[in-house]
Amino acid sequence: MPIRTVRLSPPRSSEALGVLRASGAIVVLMVVFAGARTEEVRPVRAPLEFEVAFESLPPDQQTVGREVRLALDEILNLRAETGAWPAPWDLEEQGIAPFAPIRLVGRVVRHRWDFQQTPPLSVYVGRPESEGAWPSWLLRLDEAVDTDPAHQALAGQDGTHFAVGPDRIVHASIWVMDAGRGDVSASERPEREGWRRVAFGRPTD
Repeated sequence: MPIRTVRLSPPRSSEALGVLRASGAIVVLMVVFAGARTEEVRPVRAPLEFEVAFESLPPDQQTVGREVRLALDEILNLRAETGAWPAPWDLEEQGIAPFAPIRLVGRVVRHRWDFQQTPPLSVYVGRPESEGAWPSWLLRLDEAVDTDPAHQALAGQDGTHFAVGPDRIVHASIWVMDAGRGDVSASERPEREGWRRVAFGRPTD
């Protein structure tokens, strides 16, 4: 029986190019599909009705809100060092804004700060010296004993929970009120009094 010889020749360049294009298209589709799948598994919580995004505040309010956020770091450091929350007048003497005046272009922003404490809650309430000219600000600190290593590991990572000792965690939040006197006690829920919690960055669970 005769043996049939088959000669294999390399594909023409046009055929090879077509194969490469098809393969590349498949890879691109796989990457796009994988990216879509990744986005699908990322839960995003919608802002609550009493929250306001920091980026949506007017520029001048963003300036004050940024100072409140920076002052929070100073307050937490003092709490960790001394074991007590610093008084507003002590923060003012140290020149820590917004407890100390904030100088903007052509104006100076001043607030009268009160400190209220009903353990485990502590609040700093700043009301503008000129009523109606600026919103009021509230820094709410909820301190608790927490020895859970998982919770301790999250402290300082989400902008909300902070460690002030080996077994103490503080839940901090910043609130703003456009109108009214900004009265609130440490035992009340700020949103019930008309305060809006400032969301710095993307909301998370």
